[in-house]
Amino acid sequence: MAPTILKPVLIGGLAAGIWAWLRRKPPIVLATTRVVDASTSKGVTGVVVSAVRINTEDVLTSVTTGTGGGYTLGTIAEEEFGLRVDGSAVGYESGWVHGGSTGAAQVVATWGEATSWGPNAPALTRIKKLG
Repeated sequence: MAPTILKPVLIGGLAAGIWAWLRRKPPIVLATTRVVDASTSKGVTGVVVSAVRINTEDVLTSVTTGTGGGYTLGTIAEEEFGLRVDGSAVGYESGWVHGGSTGAAQVVATWGEATSWGPNAPALTRIKKLG
């Protein structure tokens, strides 16, 4: 009788391990992209860009744009995530990134208006100067 009691436990544990292995997601590697001024299309240096876990808003990784507005978020082990920008330190708007039909993404005020991103994050995000 003992083997019949232990057998389901062993099979259940093995099945759980196999299921966990099958469900794992490959990391997403993002290419370098840019944040540009919405009016001039010139790169904006000093904007903080964060990849955020959907539904929790936990920051997965965060970087500051360099010369020409370029940034690379690096490797993200999520299938989808939100992108948040904070341009307040350099006189620009802050908010969530939404993909537009024009090919360049724009900044919107709420997550409800934003787009979730995966391996194909926006190549260009337009951000408005405050004031």
